[in-house]
Amino acid sequence: MNATEIGTDDLRSPEPESRPMDLHGETLDMLVGGEGPPLLFLHDAGSAGAWLPVHGLLAERFTVHAPSHPGFGRSSEFSNVRTVEDIAHLYASVVADLGLQRPLTVVGSSFGGWIGAELAARHPDAVDSLVLVDAAGLHLTDHPITYEFDADLQWTVDTLFHDPAAFFSLMPAEPDDAFMREVQRNALAFSRFARESNCADPELMDLLGAVSASTLVLWGELDKLIDLEHGRAYAREIPNAHLVTIGDGAHAVAVEKPKWVADNVIDHVVSHLDS
Repeated sequence: MNATEIGTDDLRSPEPESRPMDLHGETLDMLVGGEGPPLLFLHDAGSAGAWLPVHGLLAERFTVHAPSHPGFGRSSEFSNVRTVEDIAHLYASVVADLGLQRPLTVVGSSFGGWIGAELAARHPDAVDSLVLVDAAGLHLTDHPITYEFDADLQWTVDTLFHDPAAFFSLMPAEPDDAFMREVQRNALAFSRFARESNCADPELMDLLGAVSASTLVLWGELDKLIDLEHGRAYAREIPNAHLVTIGDGAHAVAVEKPKWVADNVIDHVVSHLDS
């Protein structure tokens, strides 16, 4: 399969549509945009409900489905969803309900990468291609994840970004009360799923051998939050996974380096479908 079959060069990414899903009386907020094969994009801890440049670039080749995780953005709390494993099972159901049949690509950034790894390991038949971008989820004794759940703004900028301007590009010029409430809600939701476990599932490493998806691991070499050893571990433990790094990328490469991420995703999927 060549690039033309995934999407034509003159395809333009439309503004996304809001397509919330009603799941047994609870709402999973969802943005959908683009045309082409299905791609499920799983967001990091802070960008729920945002349609970022990386989404737009991917939407030139794929139909991008970007849900907000339970408790994030405008999604319901989903009181029966208590762990990241539970989120993975929920998304397996969402994939089936939406008819996102293989070839399905799943891209997960940071916290979303953890969810994507759990999804691909626990539901290997659901995912054809997997891309993990500076993903959380692994417990490495000598390389602990250093997330500060009660950190101030300066810590966030210094730790997650190589270029502070990239962080401030996500912020409205004059944040209003509604924006700040959503920021707080996302922080509380992330804490709910990740604080007690320190952003890792001790069982996940042993599950990765079950992943059957063609897997690409993307990592910023300057990541201060989840260092490159985590990327190497994912690439080593997932069968036939491939690691690609970027020298001037920090943790938030999906925000800071959207073209690099999108180009690598597209090349990976095209190569997989050609093989």
